[in-house]
Amino acid sequence: MRTKPNSISRLLAFWFLVLFVLSFLLQFPLYFVLLLHPRFYPLAHQLRKGWARFLFACIGVKVVVDNQAELSPDQAYVCCANHDSYIDIPLLAVAFPNFFGYMAKDELTKIPLFRRFFNTIDVAVDRINRRQAHLAYLRASNKLKAGQSIAIFPEGGIIRGPAVLKPFKSGAFKLAVEHNIPIVPVSLIDSRLILPDADRIGLFPGRCRVVVHAPIWPVQGIENAEKLLRQATFEVIEKTLANYHGVRSEHR
Repeated sequence: MRTKPNSISRLLAFWFLVLFVLSFLLQFPLYFVLLLHPRFYPLAHQLRKGWARFLFACIGVKVVVDNQAELSPDQAYVCCANHDSYIDIPLLAVAFPNFFGYMAKDELTKIPLFRRFFNTIDVAVDRINRRQAHLAYLRASNKLKAGQSIAIFPEGGIIRGPAVLKPFKSGAFKLAVEHNIPIVPVSLIDSRLILPDADRIGLFPGRCRVVVHAPIWPVQGIENAEKLLRQATFEVIEKTLANYHGVRSEHR
């Protein structure tokens, strides 16, 4: 059980921010080289995964992953996770075993160092501009066709409040149905407790549990395939969060 942020937790959050920035800057030349050619994109992702492990070790967070099925390294997946904290992005890098790129808000491209990733591995989405949103969808489609997995937070952003899910947006499930690619639900159990998204930020080291669920394949040839896949994914994550936190969503 976490308490309200105090001077120590705020200092730890500041330490995490400094460590994040400095370690990323030191690695950036290597990222830049690896992202020059698609052949080296998986190596850049492995570097990003190792960097995330380093960050968690330095802030005293032990990531515990429950893999409920073995994922094929030759299969592209659409990874869908709940989103409760700023550590969710590096947490997915540690927890999800396959090579993947994030599909995230285009606000992140305003950070020059991140822009390199969104021009190569990751996909930025401008949900306000329909044309740009469609282009992002096409980019994600091409990556899935090429065998690269995509990770999406279908709630659309970090959700404050109780550990309940908000309604899922349709993009991830539309991609999965169109390309007949399975969804892998991922339940991030403790990230909201490690680094809560609050007005007064604080970091609380400890165990951070993640459940990587078995893939859910879309049912082809039916009219409401996208809706059924979205509902099935929602229910898997919702049930898992309820088992750990004791609350259920009203959005079913």
